[in-house]
Amino acid sequence: MLKKLHFVSLLVALFGVLVFLASCGKQSKTVKIGVVGTQDQQIWESVAKKVKKQDNINLKITTFTDYNQPNRALVDGDIDLNAFQSYNFQTAWNQKNHTSIVAIGNTYFNR
Repeated sequence: MLKKLHFVSLLVALFGVLVFLASCGKQSKTVKIGVVGTQDQQIWESVAKKVKKQDNINLKITTFTDYNQPNRALVDGDIDLNAFQSYNFQTAWNQKNHTSIVAIGNTYFNR
């Protein structure tokens, strides 16, 4: 049950961005997202299938092994979104790296 709630939270957080992208036209869009670990990748693969079918969005998943890598990739423009961090981690990372990454929503979390 908890995992299902987390998955629903993930979909809600991503849905706003994906709806915006889909509304930009009927042509297929590609959104690159960074995740950490294989468990996150499996969850996002399920999301990718749903948004491809419903909104014609190709979700390209990049899996990282280090929690700093997705932020660096986001800053460098290699990915469009990343889904992995707490607000505390994000704040500390921004201060240390002189960046301004912001959250656009909440995603699921594991316990």
